[in-house]
Amino acid sequence: MILTAAAALRERMVTAMLNNIHPGLVLILFGIVIMAVPEKLRKVLIIAGPVLAALATINLNVDSSMCIDVVPGVTFQLLRVDRLAKIFMIVFSIASLIGAVYALSSKSRWETGFEAVYAGSSMGAVLAGDWISLIVFWEIMAAASWLIIMSAKTEKASKAGFRYLLVHMLGGNLLLAGIIVKAAGGGSMVISCLTGNQDAAFWLILIGVAVNAAMPPLNSWISDAYPEAPVAGSVYMASFTTKVGVYFVIRVFAGTEFLLWVGVFMALYGAAMALIENDLRRLFSYHIVSQMGYIVASAAVGSAIGIDGAAAHTFNHILYKMVLFMCCGAVITATGKRKITDLSGLYCKMPLTSVCFLIASLSIAGFPLFNGFVSKSLIMNAMAEGGYHGAEILLMIASVGTLLSVALKVNYFVFFGKPSSGCVDHGECAGGCAGRIEGCAAI
Repeated sequence: MILTAAAALRERMVTAMLNNIHPGLVLILFGIVIMAVPEKLRKVLIIAGPVLAALATINLNVDSSMCIDVVPGVTFQLLRVDRLAKIFMIVFSIASLIGAVYALSSKSRWETGFEAVYAGSSMGAVLAGDWISLIVFWEIMAAASWLIIMSAKTEKASKAGFRYLLVHMLGGNLLLAGIIVKAAGGGSMVISCLTGNQDAAFWLILIGVAVNAAMPPLNSWISDAYPEAPVAGSVYMASFTTKVGVYFVIRVFAGTEFLLWVGVFMALYGAAMALIENDLRRLFSYHIVSQMGYIVASAAVGSAIGIDGAAAHTFNHILYKMVLFMCCGAVITATGKRKITDLSGLYCKMPLTSVCFLIASLSIAGFPLFNGFVSKSLIMNAMAEGGYHGAEILLMIASVGTLLSVALKVNYFVFFGKPSSGCVDHGECAGGCAGRIEGCAAI
């Protein structure tokens, strides 16, 4: 009996230890190591970090906790888990692993290291239980994402990165000011909701969060910086910064009614700008703004279905947006071109990329049987149940804009339209290759 009890105790201790491993800190540590090791080992660590972070995420439960006593009476809670945090952690783990595989071709140790630190700090912000822990991870995330942009080592990237840093320093300082006001009033935990108490802390924290959530007029950084980041870096950046922003909109500002109309404007604005945009990555940067609008509007309804719709759409958005940015990266790498008007008929040379892009584009447009349709339907139901029929109609119009600018415009002009050079020996292309792919001439 003594041996059995000892074995059971040991098992409980091991389980408790595994349940309290912080996935974000794991990735940050791996990111630091990646920047210091040789290339062969670096490629192993690039994958190993996200895998271990994913395993740590799987083991998280509501009892998971990690607290650090800084000084007597002051404790930082680095790990706080509930259902909302767990949903975001699952999709962040998936995104970090997919992004790591995509980044294996990168030759820059700094870029791959900063990407791991960036993903880890985003996870840390989601899991932070107190305001001080949040601001620490928030600033690490801002610095790491800036360094990712700078890793492109171009003049445009340098200028865009500097502007990006200035905007996020403003947002971080406003957030810090709000946290100081909140902490002075005795509110130290992030879980405390600010809705209904529109004091100085409310507005300062909201503006700080609005920067990351790409809320107008604080959204120009996204279309300025994302297209200039390295190809793999843009995949990471499309997956984390704005999603951390909307996470805190859902957690802290759910039910703030005026944000519903902010979200509707974001959805319409992003879709409209994408319709007239010619640069591939800038087009999808505008669509990040648009899709975040759906999430903000849904969270602002404040009902159970509204919050479910916001969380589900965030999950789905990360998946199809990563695919869209990866396909853009493949096109840019293969052709050296990023303007839609310079591309045509790529299905002949890149059939797999074309099919993956088609699936993701139908998803972002909310086409039936694809994941975006499910989460957008939840959001529309939230609008209808809340009596916001005008917002429901406007969000449907934004969905039409998404369908036109992505599912139709990009698919036709970049992938499935008639190629400029046509195909040789094996028939002509008409919306795709009629003959063997090897028969296509270089585009």
